[in-house]
Amino acid sequence: MPLRPKHCTAAILLIVGLVTFSCTVSIAAAPQAVSRATLDRLAHQLTANDVQVRIAALKQLALYGPAAARTVPAIVDVLNENRAAANAFSYGKPVSPVVTESALLALKKIGRAAHDAAPYVTPLLKDRNELFRRTQVLEALTSIGPSSDSTGVLMRVVNEEGKFTYTRALAITLLGRIEPPAVEATDLLRDLSEDVTDKRSRSEAMRALDSILRRASTTGSTQASSDDQLLRTLRMQIDSEKEIEMRIAALEQIAKLGSKAVPLVPTLMNTMCDPDRTVSHAALEAIGSMHQSALIAVPSLVAKFLSERDQNERIFIARTISKLDPEGKRTLPLLQEPLEDPFQSRLAIEILQELGTDETTTIAQKARQRWKIK
Repeated sequence: MPLRPKHCTAAILLIVGLVTFSCTVSIAAAPQAVSRATLDRLAHQLTANDVQVRIAALKQLALYGPAAARTVPAIVDVLNENRAAANAFSYGKPVSPVVTESALLALKKIGRAAHDAAPYVTPLLKDRNELFRRTQVLEALTSIGPSSDSTGVLMRVVNEEGKFTYTRALAITLLGRIEPPAVEATDLLRDLSEDVTDKRSRSEAMRALDSILRRASTTGSTQASSDDQLLRTLRMQIDSEKEIEMRIAALEQIAKLGSKAVPLVPTLMNTMCDPDRTVSHAALEAIGSMHQSALIAVPSLVAKFLSERDQNERIFIARTISKLDPEGKRTLPLLQEPLEDPFQSRLAIEILQELGTDETTTIAQKARQRWKIK
């Protein structure tokens, strides 16, 4: 039976709709088909001196979403480097708040596959220079999942943020998602759940409290595992407000734990900049004891080394770098730009000498010849 005109029109519209849908699906799926070489190239661009190059690479990684999971360590590196503004400027790498924002967006889009970045994102919440980005930080943590040690920081955010704010609600929600259950927050959440003046916070607090109590009951305990509890205790003991003797004793205990204390690396990276040399040296020893498990600390260590004027202090830092990265695979890319500078190259050569591999020795010799350094 021949098709009537109205039937033809309907058929054409159906075909067009299917083609459009197919194209839409293809376009949406395209970013997922990203090659490993492309991701590696973008990760390398995150080490570029040009701010705009780093921002462009981060935005591209955000478009790839979960498919860009392998670049998470590189994103964390650029986030840490950008925060260390004074150190970064010291060896010529400009910083920008847009880099931080772009890194947070990339992690947010990658989602749960970027969960390992959570301990490095959380400290932004207590950074006074990042108060205006708290919402972005919390949105990123909502996507990647909060770290196990974020309870105290999130409770602080809840108390500092005013009522009726989206930021406060996000922090409350995250308290209910921490693993193991954030039982320390139950009293705060109970108080919030009774506050009828702030409906949003009250609703989120009730959900968070229910989640914590339900999961704690399921596991048969309202306490974290002994290992988690030990790390939490040690983290509190190395706080800058504690007595120096307590801090040093805690840092020595962390050093004995070795790779088991990896969750403390973000805290130790702050402690290694402590003005008390005894404390900073103990923090460096603790990081070094983790060896390659703490490889993510290398960029911050290199930045600290290049900004340090005291040669004895540089020796401590260089030794830590060599413990974490004995082959120099993570360190060498960070030294490319300093080696192009006649003044910074002297410092870069010190790190190369400490590493002492055939490759680093050759690079050091070439740098000496180029800049006529004895």
